[in-house]
Amino acid sequence: AGRFSELVGLGEPGLLKAHLRLETALGLPRLDSDRVSSEAVLQAMRSDKKREGFLRLVLLKSPGDAVILADPDEEDLRRAMLDILEGGEGD
Repeated sequence: AGRFSELVGLGEPGLLKAHLRLETALGLPRLDSDRVSSEAVLQAMRSDKKREGFLRLVLLKSPGDAVILADPDEEDLRRAMLDILEGGEGD
């Protein structure tokens, strides 16, 4: 969601990098591209019972400033996931 927010121009510059630093400091695990695919994530999102016919994402503009984006472009979403799964940090 952080990478997607930056990709579509919602997230302020550096937001994703700050989140990744925080996750690392807290010892949270990172997704492994050998075990998770963007298609598997998209399929799980499409089958969510709360979906109501379209995807919705909660994205951050800045810390504490969230927005709901309905029906995001799936190709942009796929690119953002692939970037994260390949170790991208929004540089």
